Amino acid sequence: MRGHMAFALSGFLLAIAPALADAPSLPTPEQFDSLLTTCAAGAKLDVDGKLRGSLKDIYSSNKSEIEAQKFVRSVAPTFLEKVPDADKAKVYELYVTCIQRILSGQKEFSQVEIPSVIELPSQITTFGKPLNIKAKTILAKDSVIRSFDGSSRGSKGVDGAAGNNGNPGANGSGGQGGNGTDGGSGMGGLPGASAGEIGIEADEFIGQLHIVNSGMAGGNGGSGGNGGSGGPGGSGSNGQSSLTGCKAGPGMGGGGGNAGTGGDGGRGGDGGDAGAVAIKFSKVSRGSSISIESLGGQPGLPGQEGLQGAPGTGGPRGSSPGLCNSGGRGPGAGGAPGNPGRTMGPGRPGQDARIELNIAGNSALVTGRFSKTF
Repeated sequence: MRGHMAFALSGFLLAIAPALADAPSLPTPEQFDSLLTTCAAGAKLDVDGKLRGSLKDIYSSNKSEIEAQKFVRSVAPTFLEKVPDADKAKVYELYVTCIQRILSGQKEFSQVEIPSVIELPSQITTFGKPLNIKAKTILAKDSVIRSFDGSSRGSKGVDGAAGNNGNPGANGSGGQGGNGTDGGSGMGGLPGASAGEIGIEADEFIGQLHIVNSGMAGGNGGSGGNGGSGGPGGSGSNGQSSLTGCKAGPGMGGGGGNAGTGGDGGRGGDGGDAGAVAIKFSKVSRGSSISIESLGGQPGLPGQEGLQGAPGTGGPRGSSPGLCNSGGRGPGAGGAPGNPGRTMGPGRPGQDARIELNIAGNSALVTGRFSKTF
């Protein structure tokens, strides 16, 4: 298709179809940076100095290779393969809006050129960043645009530390067993990230497109630590017998230590909010289909509550030798039982987002889900 430019995004990597027979001389890195700044400002694109500097460095180190390619193919991957995944959506928008035009020799940016054809790849992940695609014709071959990988969720909360066991009481004196300490509470799960807005506009749409712009699931809460067990009581002192009688009766056994309470399980993280989706197609080819999910992320599960520690057992009374008897003294009492930890509950589900549709002159506004075959 002469004069038309085709883009194929593959993980936000594009290949340019033949568009210019003769490549213009490329600007210097300083000129490139200046033109990029001017174009981005005119197009109201938010580009910070760090990203602009990174693109300038990529351009500078690959200038001779780009010039040798004469804009026939593989120019965009030079930029897109060398930036972090989190920046690919923004760099893609910059490429379509500004970089491609700078490389073609344009120095005035009062109008934003709309590509003739954009061919979507099988998978695009936005990582929650906004994504806007505009073209005269959009082709999709069972393409999926998703905000996050299906297994992504907020980080799990840190588990609480287990309580310490109480020390045993001293034997021979009926020492009291030490109390077990309480288990630590689990930390709450982190919230899932929210999805950015997705906007797609074209004069004509052909193919099958699936958009999953849902929020990320919240992280699960951390488990509470188990309570420490109470220490056992020490044995009582032994009785002392003589030839004429009992000089000292046996001592009472020491009481067992109290059990520690289990730590509370951490609250599940909130699910991320879904991102809005706006679709505007003036014409849709027969047999094409569009399905959209823009649902709030699932809440994280609460952490498991910690178990209570075991109460310490009472120590035995001392022995009764010779003429001594128990004197009514017995073993020490057991320690008090602890309580299990509490559950703090799951997180809050994320909010579903609006889906705005303007397809072949028919408008609709729905929330959460849309699906139609034309």
